[in-house]
Amino acid sequence: MLASAGAAESLTAQLAIDPKILADGGELWGQLQPVNDLVKLAPERPAAITKEPTYAGTPRYGSIRLGNGPRNTFLLVVVQESARQFAQRRLYLDANQNGDLTDDGDGRWQDLWPGDAGYCASRSFVTLRVSWTVAENKATSADYGVAFFYNAPPADRQAYALTFTRTSARVGKLPLAASPVRVALIDNDNDALFDKALDDQGHARRGRATARPLSLFIDLNNDGTFGRGERFDARGPIALDGATYEIAASVDGARLTFTPTDRVPQQVRAVVPARPPAAPRPVLAAGELAPDFTALTSDNKPVKLSDYRGQLVLVDFWATWCGPCKASMPHVEALHQQFQDRGLVVLGVCVWDDRAKFDEWKLFPEVTTTYLKLFDPAARNNAKSIAAGYKVSGIPSFFLIGRDGKILLGAVGNSDATKQQLDEALAAAGLKL
Repeated sequence: MLASAGAAESLTAQLAIDPKILADGGELWGQLQPVNDLVKLAPERPAAITKEPTYAGTPRYGSIRLGNGPRNTFLLVVVQESARQFAQRRLYLDANQNGDLTDDGDGRWQDLWPGDAGYCASRSFVTLRVSWTVAENKATSADYGVAFFYNAPPADRQAYALTFTRTSARVGKLPLAASPVRVALIDNDNDALFDKALDDQGHARRGRATARPLSLFIDLNNDGTFGRGERFDARGPIALDGATYEIAASVDGARLTFTPTDRVPQQVRAVVPARPPAAPRPVLAAGELAPDFTALTSDNKPVKLSDYRGQLVLVDFWATWCGPCKASMPHVEALHQQFQDRGLVVLGVCVWDDRAKFDEWKLFPEVTTTYLKLFDPAARNNAKSIAAGYKVSGIPSFFLIGRDGKILLGAVGNSDATKQQLDEALAAAGLKL
């Protein structure tokens, strides 16, 4: 039975922007599926651009819109280069909105890495000053984080696309009766607008309709983290402390109001009390011969483990949906960077996943890595998957394989203990940190 709307009082939370909470290493990194929107590019220069740098390639112009203030359009230029001019790739962004592209930095991409057959990818994180016009024509502004990507789809190395996604969320505390709890509100349309809600029939009540949820995290168990069971769609009513509330956000997301309602609350997965994780089943042990396998690159080229006999090989079993896998990748990348010239080969084998998700990762990677990523062609068949041959029951799982093809270490999980095991196994094999 629902509590009467009159039995509860309205609640209000004041929220501030965290520009990097969804970026690599941010508190909510890996908690949501990537939401990238395409930036339309054209060869014609907008009249608002009054001064430009000297380009080393062909410029293409576009813009993104953030907020609803009087200056909500940010102009940009992508410089397309040939494969031989990879280092000359640029993204010029008129961050201060003065029409001058020469006073907002040199346009260099923060992450720029080459790939097979001339393929190359780029990523940059920027903070833009976004403005809003809220109730009664009041103006507000805040720093809003955005990540840009410039990549080519795996099937077409020539057709590059510029996309962007927000890395920001509004964060604050909600004054529940028992104890204040942290909340985080995430824009769902990459437009920095938060005043969106749906009625019981799924129609937009304000803002623009979208299939993407307006994600609201509430730390209900007050453990200091936002879990998946603590995520709601802020466009629909939710049940809290025995009452049901309808949620209203200001257009800038700075104010979140919970109003008691008799509407039916949305169903979310229950928050399960913390419990010790079950011990993973043992994987193939040290001393056993590593089963040979064939996995595919993003270009569908086969790669066999036995191709690397005579070298040390670190195999990382992962999946695009796996948060701990993503969290472990920076350490794996650090090992790759340090030891690739000393005989270590790192193979990231994507298992228990969809090929489309793997291809999307190549186009829009959530974690920047340079070691070889492969896809298990039997990924959806657990009994025949590459992971099954290694007795893998949980990911990430790591196997260090010696030059003779025998397993030196099998380890599971993203923990400090696992990282120490990897470091010690490499040191024992002659690759000391």
